[in-house]
Amino acid sequence: MGSDDLFKKRKRAAKTKHSRREGRRSAYETVLIVTEGEKTEPYYFQELIADYRLNSANIVVDGSSNSSPSSILKHAKCLAKRAKEKGIPYDRVYCVFDKDSHACYEKTVEQIGSIREFYCVRSVPCFEYWFLLHYDYSTASIVGTGTQSCGDNAVKALKQYIPEYEKADISVYHLIKPHMQFAINNAKRSLAESERNFNDNPSTSVHLLVEFLINLKG
Repeated sequence: MGSDDLFKKRKRAAKTKHSRREGRRSAYETVLIVTEGEKTEPYYFQELIADYRLNSANIVVDGSSNSSPSSILKHAKCLAKRAKEKGIPYDRVYCVFDKDSHACYEKTVEQIGSIREFYCVRSVPCFEYWFLLHYDYSTASIVGTGTQSCGDNAVKALKQYIPEYEKADISVYHLIKPHMQFAINNAKRSLAESERNFNDNPSTSVHLLVEFLINLKG
C-alpha cells in the first residue's frame, strides 16, 4: 500500500472515531498539532504517535491549513475554539511551520507567544533540517542558490544520508528513529547557537514537541 493510501485510510479511521473521542480520551493531556505541510509533517507526527502508542483521541494532527504561518495560526484557533465549544478543549495547541520566505513569520511567532496554551514549533529554513540533524550537526546557513530554494538545498543535504528521500514519504519516521536522541541533542545545540549568534538559520524547535510527545504518558 502506498503512502497516500495508508494516510487516507488512517484519516478515515480517525474520522469514524471522532464522535466517540469524548469517552475514549486517556488521562494525559490533549493536544492539537496544526502543521504547514499536508503530508510530510503529519506523516512524521502520526507515525511517532502510533509508535509510542499514544491515544489518537488525545492527539490530533491537522495538515489541512494553508501553508503560511498566519493561516496556520488562524486555523488552529478555529479548531481549538470549536473543540472548546463542544466541551472537549485541548490542553495544548502546537503550530508547526517553516520560516522559509513567509512575510508574516515574525508577527505570527509573536502572536502565538501571547496566546495561552498555544506553542510555536518552527524550523529554519524548513522541516527537513530536523531530519538532517538525525545524521549531522551543522550550523552552516542553508540558503537558496541559483534556481534552487533554501528548501531544495536542505533536501539536497539530507539526500547525502537518505538518497531515496522524497517529501511525503511515510517511512521517514521509522528510517530515522534510531538517531532520534542524537537529533534532539543536535537541535538543542543548534538552537542555543542560533540564539547566541542572533542568526536563526539554521535552527529548529521540533525537538520540543517530540520530547513532549514521547514523555506524555509519564
